[in-house]
Amino acid sequence: MSFKSYAMSKGIYEIKDLSKNKHKVCTDETVCEHINILYDLHERLKGCSISINNLVNKMVEDFKVSKIFLEQDIERYKLNSKNDFENNVSKFGNEALERIKKILDIISKSNYENMILRSMKHREICVYNVNFNEIQMDFKTNIYVKNINQFCENITEYDYIKFFTKVKRAYKKIDFMKCCAYVCGKEKFNIDSYNFILACVSFPYEFIRVISKYRDLGRELSNYSKECDFDNVLKKDGDSLV
Repeated sequence: MSFKSYAMSKGIYEIKDLSKNKHKVCTDETVCEHINILYDLHERLKGCSISINNLVNKMVEDFKVSKIFLEQDIERYKLNSKNDFENNVSKFGNEALERIKKILDIISKSNYENMILRSMKHREICVYNVNFNEIQMDFKTNIYVKNINQFCENITEYDYIKFFTKVKRAYKKIDFMKCCAYVCGKEKFNIDSYNFILACVSFPYEFIRVISKYRDLGRELSNYSKECDFDNVLKKDGDSLV
C-alpha cells in the first residue's frame, strides 16, 4: 500500500484547490478550530509504518547553521561593508543573533531529545502544508489537503510551529500563548513542548531568508541589496514570543 492510499483509508484526501479558506477571518477561535483539524489528522496517521520523508531534527539543525552564518556575516560586513544592505545587516544583525541564541538555549532546555524519541516511538506524521487554504475538514469529517506527498515524519509540534509562524506573519493580534496552550491540551504536550513551540515561532525567519538569498546570489551579482526593505523584513518577523 502506498502512503497516499493509507491516508485515503483514514479519510484524508488530496484536492489541489482549497482556496475557499484563503480569506478566512483569522481570530483566536478560527486558529483553534484549525488546530482541531491538525490534531485529528495527526491522530489518524499516528503509527503508520510506511516510510516517507523524515524531517526530524532538520529545523533545529537549520537554526544552528543560520546562527553560524549570521555571526560570520556580521563580522564580515562590519569590517568591509559595500552597500546599505550590508550596513543594515550590521545594524540589525546583533539583535537577530541574540534572538537566535535565546531560542537555541530554550530548545536545549526543553528536552527536545525526548520529543524526538516520543515521535519515533509513536511514528508521528506531519502534514507540512498547514495554512488555512491548505487543509480543511467537511461536515462528514473527511480531511482535505493540497499535497499528501509533502507529508513527513517529524515531531507533531512541527506542524503547529509552521502554522503559527504563518499566522504570526499576517496577523499580529492573535494570542499565541493561549493558542499554544490549546495545542498542548489537545495533543497532551507538556511545558517543554509549549516553550519549544513558542521559541521556534519566534525565530527571525524573514531576516535569515533575505541575508541567505543575498549571500547565495553573490555580493556583486545582483541588485537585491537595493530591493530589500529591512523595515518590512523586521515587521514580518515581528516581536519574539519568548
